[in-house]
Parts: sequence; structure tokens; C-alpha cells
Amino acid sequence: MMDGDGQAYLGLEILIGMRAQSMGRDQNDLIRKMRELPQTLVTNYLSTNFIVHINDEQVVLKITGVPPPPRRP
Repeated sequence: MMDGDGQAYLGLEILIGMRAQSMGRDQNDLIRKMRELPQTLVTNYLSTNFIVHINDEQVVLKITGVPPPPRRP
């Protein structure tokens, strides 16, 4: 069974592969390069909350996960 970090890591590999393919890049090369990074670095990157201020509202962005549904005015 894979833990949450392992699932997020695998999800990131899949995302990188899909994006690389859509840009005509070698997905295996990019995934290999990511695997060469220290896993703690990738794990910390995946768990980071990026805070963006839009107008008077604070929005928290994450690299992985399901985005919340768009807000309706």
C-alpha cells in the first residue's frame, strides 16, 4: 500500500509525463530527472501551500490534489 506522499509523488510523475507529452518532450527523461532529486525535496514541494492574494481574497494553491470548484458570484 502506498502512503499519501507516495501517491502524491506518483501523481506528480503522471502529471509530468502528460505535460511533457503534450509539449512534445521526452516524458521518460523528465521523470528520470525528477527521480534523481532527493525525495524529501519533492515531498516538501508537493506539501507546500502557495498563498496568492487576489483582490481582497487569499487563495491557497497546491501543486497536487483536486482543485475546489470555481466560486460563483
